[in-house]
Amino acid sequence: GRRDLMLTTSASRDGEIEARVDLFVAGADGALPARRSSRLRLQPLGQPPQLVDADGDGRLDLVCVSIRTSSLRDFTGDQKTTLDAQLTVFVNDGGQFAVPARINAPLQLDAGSRSMRESFVRVRPGRKGFPGDVLLAIGGKLERRLLAGRGDALRLADADAATDVPEDARIVVADPSGDDVLLVDEREVRHVRFRR
Repeated sequence: GRRDLMLTTSASRDGEIEARVDLFVAGADGALPARRSSRLRLQPLGQPPQLVDADGDGRLDLVCVSIRTSSLRDFTGDQKTTLDAQLTVFVNDGGQFAVPARINAPLQLDAGSRSMRESFVRVRPGRKGFPGDVLLAIGGKLERRLLAGRGDALRLADADAATDVPEDARIVVADPSGDDVLLVDEREVRHVRFRR
């Protein structure tokens, strides 16, 4: 019921670039502490972190999409390439984001040299105690993949629904729940909804 602060930064450590996600948990009076409550270290982030109830337990979890630094070296020139990415979900244990992560799923994301807009990954919240799902752009398609629980772990299932994404289209999330997605290009706007 209090507002906490999540801060993302990057730094060089032992010659490698890393992303840091620091959490400052507000005290009983609502004031933020002078020192962070926890720190998570990851590969560089491919998009802003997402706070969403991925496992369906009613608490907001931390979702990060990181890019392997070796993949970034190939991100030059005009040819289309892929990025080696990883979807990581740290579940909320009630006081902080639990380590190790509940899921570390490798992804091969589409990436054009002029824009990262094709690299789209969005986790949608779970419902009624069931894990959510993931929308991602891969291979010229927008896919839905379910998150499935396996003991204390989550796994990313194969795609069960997909639609083509026009080559020059931007993918826009039209509402906070992520249920409505727009594919926007110069000629048209396509509305996509994957039913849950």
